[in-house]
Amino acid sequence: MCRATMDDIMDTLKELLAKPPLGETSPATTFAVSCEVRSCSSLSKKDLIDKVAAMVQPKHKVQLYLPDTMIVVQVLKSACGVSVVPNAARYCKSQKSSFNLLQHAATLMQTATAELASATTATQAADTPSQADETSKEEDARGQGGV
Repeated sequence: MCRATMDDIMDTLKELLAKPPLGETSPATTFAVSCEVRSCSSLSKKDLIDKVAAMVQPKHKVQLYLPDTMIVVQVLKSACGVSVVPNAARYCKSQKSSFNLLQHAATLMQTATAELASATTATQAADTPSQADETSKEEDARGQGGV
């Protein structure tokens, strides 16, 4: 998060673009810029997209449909959120590069839920005695009562 000024946005992006997947030492990849500006007359969507794209290393190529990485800039009034999303094609709507943050969050939640369910099942299986164990306990109980 940063203030919705061109200087603050560029400073924030400079830090993010220095890291993988779009950093200087990262292998060449494709990217797209998704930009939304709401209730902020001091910033232009076109200017933001042009300046953001110019900051990316030249070895990375623009690809508007199903890019490998998405640079997301969202401005609302005086606040701005900036993110670099690797494997962005997983979170894009159909074949357009429109980034769906809710879909991304839902995918992360499904993964976490599946991992938790798997861990819970494994723990319960380890704690639950097998049918053979139950049968031998019943036989032991009957044998002890009849002696």
